[in-house]
Amino acid sequence: MLEHSAIVEDVNRCVGCRACEVVCKTHNNFPVNQSRIRVNQIGPERLSGALSMEYLIEIGGDCDLCLLCVSICPAKALVYCQTTQKLLEYVARGKSEVVMITNVKDYDPSAHLH
Repeated sequence: MLEHSAIVEDVNRCVGCRACEVVCKTHNNFPVNQSRIRVNQIGPERLSGALSMEYLIEIGGDCDLCLLCVSICPAKALVYCQTTQKLLEYVARGKSEVVMITNVKDYDPSAHLH
């Protein structure tokens, strides 16, 4: 089995602060309307009589996996899973969304840490 790593979003934790978008834009010197990551607001909608809102994070395929979005997230909604086993364990725990995946053998996270 080919090993994969991934950035996973715990949709129960994301509060929509957009810190991940800001750090990506700043790190890459992107203009205001450009980023490799985007936070999408779903709702508000009524579920079981209460208002509910979720935030789904999208990471583009041109992401360089610097992992600044993971480290900056104040709600710890983004998690880096370095192996397929860790990825499967995390996703099995609950409501999560895989937002970026790459082959482990092609990626060395220590080369991107600042």
